[in-house]
Parts: sequence; structure tokens; C-alpha cells
Amino acid sequence: MVVQLQVPDDIAEKLEEKWTDLSRSVLETLAVDAYCEGVLTANEVQRLLGLSSRWKTEEFLKRSGANLGYTEDDLLKDVETLRRVLSERGSSLNGTHRTSMRDARPAAG
Repeated sequence: MVVQLQVPDDIAEKLEEKWTDLSRSVLETLAVDAYCEGVLTANEVQRLLGLSSRWKTEEFLKRSGANLGYTEDDLLKDVETLRRVLSERGSSLNGTHRTSMRDARPAAG
């Protein structure tokens, strides 16, 4: 889909003084706003902007001030998953490799 905006020439000139690639700037702003409103996922932002990886997308969203939506509960779930995977790997190696992790819960404060 192609979306066109009609902007008076004098305003377009002012905007292009600040943002050289005005079309890209508008697209990025739309992507960030849609992500923040829950309309687009990070994967959809990546596709929309043609970013090469999930990490580039997260970097872009963070730089743009978008909340990445990663909570302390998400962290704890990821730690549990990591513990489970490491435990499974440890038992599949017949006890030749053990990995331990400290409690990942952030200190109160």
C-alpha cells in the first residue's frame, strides 16, 4: 500500500531541514505510535521498517522511547525457562556439566 501526504511546500521545507528523509521519519513515527498503542507487534515494526533483526528493532524502539513491554514477570518466566533448559542439558550430559544460577529476582529497593 502506498500512502501519500499532501504538505504545503513551505512546511515541507521546514520539516526537511530537521528530517532529511521526511518519508522515512513519518513511517518510523507511525511504527512507534502503532507499537505503543498495541496495534503493531515488534515483529510487524521490524517488517514495516525493513530492519534486519529483532535486536535492531528493539534498539530502534528503545531509542524512540517506546516501552518494550518487558516486565519483571517476563524476566522471571525467562529465568525459569533458562533454568529448565540448563537442567535438561545437564542431565542429558550425564552429569558431566552442571550450571547453576543465582536467584534472578531483583533486590528490593
